[in-house]
Amino acid sequence: MKKTKYFIISSIVLLLLGYVSLQYVYTHADFKIHTMSGNSDILNDITMKVTFNTPKAVDVLYKNQEVTYQIVNHNDHEEILYADQEPVYDDKNNDGWKEIKDDTFACSEDDCKLYRRDIDEVNINYRISGSGSSFNSFILETGLKDVSKNGYQIYQEKTIINNDTSNLSIIRPNAYEHFTYTLKKIKDHEYYFIPNNSGNVSGDVYLYKVMTKDDKLIAEKVAKLDNQYEYMNYYVMNQQLFVLASEKKTKNMYMLSFDENSAINQKTKLPTKNIYSINNQLVDHYIVLNDDTTYYAFDCKAMKVVDECKVINRQNLIKTAYQNGRFYAINLTSKVLDIKVYEHDKEVYHGVIQAINDMSKGGLHDIEFLDS
Repeated sequence: MKKTKYFIISSIVLLLLGYVSLQYVYTHADFKIHTMSGNSDILNDITMKVTFNTPKAVDVLYKNQEVTYQIVNHNDHEEILYADQEPVYDDKNNDGWKEIKDDTFACSEDDCKLYRRDIDEVNINYRISGSGSSFNSFILETGLKDVSKNGYQIYQEKTIINNDTSNLSIIRPNAYEHFTYTLKKIKDHEYYFIPNNSGNVSGDVYLYKVMTKDDKLIAEKVAKLDNQYEYMNYYVMNQQLFVLASEKKTKNMYMLSFDENSAINQKTKLPTKNIYSINNQLVDHYIVLNDDTTYYAFDCKAMKVVDECKVINRQNLIKTAYQNGRFYAINLTSKVLDIKVYEHDKEVYHGVIQAINDMSKGGLHDIEFLDS
């Protein structure tokens, strides 16, 4: 009887907390899209989900200019898998260290010294982990190596305080090792992962399938990929794989499509060698790519570039998409999301979303354009 009583009381409390949180959102937050210029009917063509971090996480769905709210627990969101590089140096000989005089080196201890030594190569492994706490992370050993050559030098650094090592780290000049890679979902509980093989990374690169089972993450090699390419980014549409790649010899950029046997069945040369692939997602079989001057809409069904735009505002740009013959771009300031729509190299709509928390400091959780 007591257990039943406590359960009823707890349920009522939880319902009241949810109601109070929802009222807080409705009374303190303004998640509507406010039109600054252009015809707002242009937004009828897209569906967009934005997750904000208010006192509670809030999913806000924009569809046909209607705004719906749902307070959620981040743990209730679909699991996202991440891969972080973890370079490993096979240290058999502890020699070659030299004390370094570095004006930028700061240490509060009296007897504190900085040492460095050059190293030839490091093994490139990845730590695969999930967005929730339900999966134990694991180390994927890829067999790839980052190699010192052609003016590119990897080194180790350590701090010695009172004859004891307090810090030991591997320094690699390439910026890409700091990236966190998001695995691409194939279907429920299955994801693709391709390690980065850019720059001085050598060795055979494989396509991996990572599966979630119970509280474990399991990886298996699916196919060996062609070593003539550096694999920059990849996408999945209807369980089919598309990969943005750079040919090592020519530096030409290609979009590659793979068949069910994980072999390249079609490739399309892109119009520039300086393609970037950040701030984008695959929506309605289109991917937005860009170089320093132009944004391109790539159609994965037709395997070709079908549109381009040169006037997108790049400042604080965090998301791009292409739907219904238009480019959509979202820029982030501290408390405002700018939504701009471009058609035929012309801005045709500008709207803003305001929120109560500083979105540049964790107030914004995610933005996703949904297939129409």
